[in-house]
Amino acid sequence: MSYFKDSDDEERVQGWSYSKRNICAKCLDDPHLRSVVEANAEHQKCDFCGRKGKKKPIAAPFNKVMKPIADAVFEYWNHVEDEPIAWDQEDYRYVGTTYDTYDLVHTVIPAPSEDSDVMDHIADLFEDHTWCEKSPYAVTGTERYSISWEQFCKTVKYQVRYFFESVESERFYEGIPVPQMLDELRDIIQNAGLLMKLPEGTPFYRIRVHKPTVTCNSWDSLGPPPPERCPSNRMSAAGISVFYAGMDLATAKAETSANLKSSDTQVFTAGTWTNTRPLTVLDLSKLPPIPEFYAGFRYERDQLAFMHEFVDEIRKPVSHDGREHIDYVPTQILTEYFRHRYKVSESGTLDGIIYKSAQRPNGRSIILFASHDDLDPNKDGSDAKPILKLEPSSIKRLRPRKP
Repeated sequence: MSYFKDSDDEERVQGWSYSKRNICAKCLDDPHLRSVVEANAEHQKCDFCGRKGKKKPIAAPFNKVMKPIADAVFEYWNHVEDEPIAWDQEDYRYVGTTYDTYDLVHTVIPAPSEDSDVMDHIADLFEDHTWCEKSPYAVTGTERYSISWEQFCKTVKYQVRYFFESVESERFYEGIPVPQMLDELRDIIQNAGLLMKLPEGTPFYRIRVHKPTVTCNSWDSLGPPPPERCPSNRMSAAGISVFYAGMDLATAKAETSANLKSSDTQVFTAGTWTNTRPLTVLDLSKLPPIPEFYAGFRYERDQLAFMHEFVDEIRKPVSHDGREHIDYVPTQILTEYFRHRYKVSESGTLDGIIYKSAQRPNGRSIILFASHDDLDPNKDGSDAKPILKLEPSSIKRLRPRKP
C-alpha cells in the first residue's frame, strides 16, 4: 500500500502520471527527444509502431521522454487553479485564454510527434486539466529582456546619459531596472560562453580613407587617429581612440565605403595588423543556437533568443544625418562597460569585442581597446611591444567600393 501511495504522491507533485509503454526514436519528430530515446533504449519492441530491434534495443521507457516534455510544458504553462486567473460567474468561465489538456498538447506546444497515438498518450499522462500561461499577467522571458533594453536605450539617449546608475524605475515597472541592465547582459553573456581567445598573429584588416596626394605607410597613419581627431562611432564616443578593423579585407572595405558619396575622390590604403599576444575578446558574431523547446531550461532559451535579437539590433546601419551621435550612445556605453568594468578574471580584462558587420552579410568587425598612443612602437622609450603591430608588406592602395 505504501508503494502505491508514494507513487501517487510523486505523480501528483510532478504533474503527470507514469506510463508503462515504450517508444522508439522513429515515432518522434523532435531531435532532442529522439536522442533521449537512443540514449535510454533498453527494449526490443516499440509499443506505438510495433517495430522490433533485431540486434539491439530500439525502444526506451516512455517516462524517459515524458519527463523533458513535462519539464518544458510546466516552464511555460500551468494548471489554471494555480495561477491568479479570475472566474467569470456570469459566463461560467475563466477570464483570459485557457486550454484543455487535449488542445494544449495537440495545438499549442511544439509537437513531439506526428503520430496521433503518441500525442494522445502524452495528453492522457497529463490528465484532464484546464491550462493557462504561467504568470499570465507578468512580463517574462524574452519580452522582459527586450523591453528592458529598449528602456535602457531610451533613458541614456534622451534622459540621463552619464549618471544613469541613479535612475529609479517606475513603481510598477516589471522590466530590469536601467542601472542593472548592463550587469544582466554580463550574466547572459557569461552563461552563453561568448568569450574567446584570439591567438598571437591573428590578422586584422584596417583601411584609411585619404586624399590621393597623401601617403599612408606607417603605424601612425594606418592606425586609429589620436583622441583629438576621433569621431563618434558605433562603439566609441568622440574623443575616445580605439582600433576598429575587419576580420577580413572585404568587410573592412565594405564598412569603410558605407558613408562615402559617389562624388568622393578619396582613395583607400589598406594594412594588415597582427596581435603580439593572445587576446581575450567578447564574440557577439557567433551566438550559440537557441536550444530546442524540449532541451535545456527556459531561461537559457529566453536569454539566447534575446541575445540574437540584441545583436541584430545593435548592428543595424545608422544614418549619418547628425542623429548618429544619439543613436550610438547605448552601444558606446555598452562598450565602455565591457572595457572598464567587466573582469575576465581577478586581474584580467577584455581586449575587445567582435560583432557582425552592418554592411556585409556574414562579415565580422572588431573593436580592440587599443588607442593611437598604445600602438606607438617607441612609446615611453620602453622595450615593451604594443599589442598590435602593422605588417609593412601588407600595405596597399585599393579601389573604393562604389556606394
